[in-house]
Amino acid sequence: MSEVWNGGNREDIVAAWRTAFEMWKAALLVDAREDDADGQQRLAQAAAALTSAEDVYAAALPEVALSRCPWTGTVVTRHMDTGNLDGPWWNLDQPVRPDTSRLESFLVLTGAVKPSGPWPTPPFVVAPGPEVPFVVPGLLSMDGVRAVLSSVQIGPHTGYAVCYFGTGLPDGLPLVNEWGTRACRIVGEDTRWAQRPPQDVDPDFDLVPWLASGRLLWIQAADNDLVLRTGASSCPYVGLAGSHAFGLLVDGRRIDGLDEGSWPDEDEPVLTEDWQRVLGNTMTERGVTDEHTDSV
Repeated sequence: MSEVWNGGNREDIVAAWRTAFEMWKAALLVDAREDDADGQQRLAQAAAALTSAEDVYAAALPEVALSRCPWTGTVVTRHMDTGNLDGPWWNLDQPVRPDTSRLESFLVLTGAVKPSGPWPTPPFVVAPGPEVPFVVPGLLSMDGVRAVLSSVQIGPHTGYAVCYFGTGLPDGLPLVNEWGTRACRIVGEDTRWAQRPPQDVDPDFDLVPWLASGRLLWIQAADNDLVLRTGASSCPYVGLAGSHAFGLLVDGRRIDGLDEGSWPDEDEPVLTEDWQRVLGNTMTERGVTDEHTDSV
C-alpha cells in the first residue's frame, strides 16, 4: 500500500518522477549534440520537466523525526523518503533533497540499511551504506562531538540513522558524506560542500566502546518520544549481523565494493560552490548548453 504524502500518494509521485527522469535520459542520449539546436531544445524541455517533477516530489516528502540533540534536547527532523529506496531522495548522483533547517549543533547524518525482502529497482544507483550501524572514529573522537543512533523504517527495510552533533569544530573542516550521497558539509560554511571518496570514512562497527564512553547515545526503535539512552548493556544495535561493506544497489542487486574510479582521485576533498552543483542538479550538468537554458 502506497504512503499518502502531502500532495498525493507516494507511488504516484515517484512514478511521475521516474517517467520524467527516463524521458530526460532518452533525450540526453539522442539530443545532446551542442550543434543541434532542435535537439538541445527538446533536451531542455525534458530537463525542465524533470526539474518540475523533482519539485513536486521534494515538496511532498514527509518530515521524519530522526533524532534528538544530546546538548539541547531539540528533536532533529529531516524531509526524507522512507517509503523505499526507489525514490530520488536516494539517487546517489542526483539526490532530490529539499533544504532542511539545521540545528547549530547538528553536523551530519550517516546511515546503514538492513534489507528485508528484495531490493527495489530504481533507474539510478543507490548507496544505502552497510547493513549494520557504524560510527566514524575520526569524527566521533573529536572534542565536543557526540552521536545518536536510531532506526527508521524505509519501506520493508530497516534503516539505521546516526546523527552527529558538536560545536567548536574548526572552520573549513570537511565532514563525512551525507547518507546516500557523494557530498559532505564543510564546517562553518552553509553554501559550500565537498566531495570525498567513501573510503575516507574508516568505519568502526564495534559500538560497545563508544556506547560505554558516552560519546554514542541511542534511541529505541519505534520510540515516538525519542528518549536518549546510554550504555551498551541493553542497546539493541550491538552485535547485529550483516554486511560491513559500503555496497551499491544497481538494477536491484547489491554490489559490495565501490567502484573507486567513479569517485574523485584527489587526496583532499573536492570543493564545490553549493549543494546543487556537487550533486549535478543543474541544467548544464544535464547536458543542456547555456544558450538553451533561458528559453525553458
